[in-house]
Parts: sequence; C-alpha cells; structure tokens
Amino acid sequence: MTGVWIAIGFLVTIAVVVAVHEGGHFGAARMLGIAVDRFSIGIGPVVWSRTRNGIEYVLSALPIGGYVRFIEDSPELSDDVRRTLIKNAPIWKRAVVIAAGPAMNFILAVVLFAGVGVSGVRDIVPYVAPAPGSMAEAVGIRPNDLIVSVNGEKVDGISELNAELMGLIGEPSVSLGLIRDGRPDERTIDLSKISFEDMAENQGLVLPLVGIQLSGRGVQIAEPVAGGPAASAGLLPGDFITRIDGLPVTFSETLRLIRESGGRAMTFEFERAVMTDGQKELVAMTATVRPERNDEGNWVIRTTLRPTIEFTTVRLGPVEAVRHGWERVALLTRLQWNAVSGMAQGKVSTENLSGPVGIGTMAGNAAQAGLTPMLEFIALISVAIGFMNLIPVPALDGGQLVMLVVEFVRGKPLSEAFQMRLTQLGFVLLMFLAVYVTVNDIGRL
Repeated sequence: MTGVWIAIGFLVTIAVVVAVHEGGHFGAARMLGIAVDRFSIGIGPVVWSRTRNGIEYVLSALPIGGYVRFIEDSPELSDDVRRTLIKNAPIWKRAVVIAAGPAMNFILAVVLFAGVGVSGVRDIVPYVAPAPGSMAEAVGIRPNDLIVSVNGEKVDGISELNAELMGLIGEPSVSLGLIRDGRPDERTIDLSKISFEDMAENQGLVLPLVGIQLSGRGVQIAEPVAGGPAASAGLLPGDFITRIDGLPVTFSETLRLIRESGGRAMTFEFERAVMTDGQKELVAMTATVRPERNDEGNWVIRTTLRPTIEFTTVRLGPVEAVRHGWERVALLTRLQWNAVSGMAQGKVSTENLSGPVGIGTMAGNAAQAGLTPMLEFIALISVAIGFMNLIPVPALDGGQLVMLVVEFVRGKPLSEAFQMRLTQLGFVLLMFLAVYVTVNDIGRL
C-alpha cells in the first residue's frame, strides 16, 4: 500500500468526521440563538474564507481539526448581543451545544451504515467448519454447514453472522439455523462466558471465540495432471469435492486426508456443473481416487486444489437499513464502553489502542478497497470520535458537560481560572495519550 492511499484515506476520514462534529456544535448554537463569529475546518494556512451574516467561514490547508468560535464579552458589545453570548445562555442550551458535536458523529454513522445497507454489501456466504476442540465442535457443527440464521434472524454473510453474535454476547442460549446436506438443522451455542473484553482483545471478532471457521462450500478441483490419480478417477476442473469417505471436508482437511492416506483408495463425493436445456445444474457424483507418492515421498492426487469461497451481495430495505445502522452504532458504542472500562480495570490491554498512524493505515486499506469499505470505515471512526468526546476529560466535550453539572449543583459556575487549569490538564493527558498510541502504532508496523 502506498503512502498516497494512506494520506487520502486518513485526510478524507478525519475531514468528514471533524466537519460533521463541529457542524453539530455550530448548528445547535445557531438554532438556539447563541452568537458565533467563526466556523473553521482544518489547520495551517487559510485556503478559503467567506464572511456571511457576521460569521466567518474558514477552510485551512490540512483538514484534520476544526473549531467553532463563540463571540466573547467586551465593553463595546450592545446589551442585545451580550444576551446571545454562550456564557450568558441557560445551562440547558450550553449542554445542547456541547452534546450536539458527538451526537452528529453518531447520526453520521447511522446514515452511512444505512446507506451502505441499501446499496448492498459484498460478503462471504457463511459455509463454516468447527475448530478442533472448540465449542462449535462440541455442539455438533460440522464442516461445510451453512449458517442461515441466528435466533431466527436471517443472515446471508459471514460478517453479518459475526455482527449478530456480537449483539448477543452474554446470552446463555443462542440458536444457529443451519443447512446441512440440503436439509435444515439447528445448533445452540453458549455466549455467556464470552465477555466484551475477550472480543476487544480479538479485534471485535466473535466467531474465533466459539470456534467457528470459514470453510467454503467444499474444495474445488483446479488443474488435474493427465495420468495422475485425480484425472484417472475422472475428476475434472471445476468439480466440487464435498465429502471424502462419507465425511464432509474443508480445504485443510482434504489436504490432510490425502497426505495421511497411505495410498489407500478414497471415495470422493463431488458436484459437477452440467448444462441441461441451456441451464447449469449441479449433479452429485462419486469417484474412487488412489493417491500416489510424489518425488518427495508425499501422498498426492496430482491436482491443484482450492477452497470454494462464495460471495453474495446483502441488500436491505430503507427502514431495515436505518434499523441496522442504529443497531450497529449502538453495538459499537457498547463495545467501546466495555473496552475503555476494561482498560481502566486492567482487563483489556492498552496495546489495542490505535493512533494517527494506525488509523491512517486502516484508512488507506479502506480507500484502496473501494467506496463501501471507505464509508464503513468513516462511520466506524465517527462513532469512535463521538464516544471519545463524551469521556469526562476537561479538554473534551464530556468534561465540559461535567462542569455544567457541577455548575447546576453549585448554583454558579466554576471560576474561569480554575476551568482553564482543568482544561490545560486535560490537554496534557491527551498529549500523553497521543504519544503512547503513536508508539503503539509504530511498534505494530
């Protein structure tokens, strides 16, 4: 991945998220009649500015920051203007202005997730296999099972399956609807012993924690060598191997069985695509294959094999997409809360934190992957920024809200000097955090 993609992905992501966040503060202030004299996006040299209705709109060279500047008190202000100053606004109005920034980040994420859902998401069809010794194996999940539902909710892709299970962490009984050998089946897994801390340590993935692995629908014959065991048994390019000696197999299991066969005859069950009346149909067939030794002494059937990963496009209706977006944002917020609280309690390693370098790398990957991954990544970062700003650190929106609560309880605000010292302390803490996560990022390169 080139540095250009990293730069593009990072700048676009941060610019959108910051603009929406600051736009939330700005829009709320304007609607509540609180005086603003500048709305600025970016840092560095000013590349564009315009003044309209007494407000200066500014765009600077690097769109990685922003702010809303409120009119400050001065002797020359009229009484009418002085009444619109933010310091003279009721506590509830100031609270709305402060909270509007993070709120807009969450709303942006809902809109983006919903938009992606309506346009369609490319995903992998969830043919799965159990990891040896795992919960999935213990409850009877078998290689090449197709998972089609979770607690009755239809799933079409492996990412959708993981997301559904994420929302059920802590539940003692979760039903998985399966299709096995063309017939419906069902298995129940226990998620009560899996914590959000476990999932945070596993980069948000639930499937490995219960031992569910992606297997594909079978194993495909690619290039059988003429005169070799596979070709002699009648196997052709494109044939799908589904079972060996009566047992469903995955790609790795097929390789192992051939390698450990000792040269004995093996019964391959497979499907072959044939044209019937101009339409392609899958016909079930069997073949007896006897492996032979290669020059290195290993048992082989002399053909290239490849896993059969199938893709699907998952599309949602408008109402369902909005619900999906809302649920996704709620789940991500819950995950972040559990991750932060887990770090505070020492249950989750702080090495999981990422800073600008890590975010830039992920943004570059998303930008290279296409529009849909990029929109989903922007939504993810928007949730993270919204949540982070609600943490009660004085330099953040959450800290400002806490000071408003203190003002409400005391009946008067904290002194400006004391608030300034708290804010400076908050900035120092954030700078230490920025250095720490950057060191983490560099260590992962």
